[in-house]
Amino acid sequence: MATRTPAPRSAPAKPGSRPPAKRQPATPPAARARPRPATARRPPARRAKTQPPVKRLVSTVGLVLVGTVLLIGRVASGLWRVLAKIVGTTARRVGDDARGLDPAHRRDGAGLAFFAAAIVTAGTLWFDVPGFIGVPINAFFRGAFGAGAVLLPPLMVAAAWRLLRTPSNPATRGRLLIGWATFAFGALGVLHILHSTPTPNAGARTMRRAGGVVGFIASSPIESAVGGIIGVAVLVLIALFGALVITATPVNTVPARISELLDRLLRRAPDPGAEAPEAAANQPVE
Repeated sequence: MATRTPAPRSAPAKPGSRPPAKRQPATPPAARARPRPATARRPPARRAKTQPPVKRLVSTVGLVLVGTVLLIGRVASGLWRVLAKIVGTTARRVGDDARGLDPAHRRDGAGLAFFAAAIVTAGTLWFDVPGFIGVPINAFFRGAFGAGAVLLPPLMVAAAWRLLRTPSNPATRGRLLIGWATFAFGALGVLHILHSTPTPNAGARTMRRAGGVVGFIASSPIESAVGGIIGVAVLVLIALFGALVITATPVNTVPARISELLDRLLRRAPDPGAEAPEAAANQPVE
């Protein structure tokens, strides 16, 4: 039988001495040179924020409404352009003066807008059409211009006719604005004096039967300064001056224009001697 040989026992450690350190196995140099692979940490995946159902519904409805409004606006704009072109072409076919108007100088949209405004104001001022549009329009124009507001629809039609048949001329805008403002100032002032110059304290109905707010502003200072008769004469001259500015008529040609107008109304042959002074007045002075 084989006998076991007992392993040699290590000597007992002396008191106060450190235990022997354990030897680690030697690593080869190739293993030391290898860098340890760095493990990149991936950021945790963010969960998409989901909107509540109510907010999602509100945003969807808002987008639908905005798209619908834009679509209606485009359709209305296209219809307006087509209708303006039809109205402008029809207006230019009357006579031979405006048929050759350059398309770049046409103002069909503005002319159609004045036609539409004339129709609306005629319905509210002449026929008292009720509604949330007619009532405030009637109150505004009658309060501002009084009884003279009934002339607004034909004036708007005349403006629309001019816009459709004549090219744009920025040089005449200031003259026309000043002329019409001066004419309205004088005419409404005369109308207000003829109705005994009522004040705003007399009530809105009394003011609307006269010249309105504009007539009161035009007539009240003049009448209080020089009286009613002289005030009417001054306001008539102001209105005539506005008419001359609107028509671009020099003052020295007024008699010839009046005689020409009378000849047309009475269907008389024009006087050839009256054309020479007017032509001489229109010639530039050297």
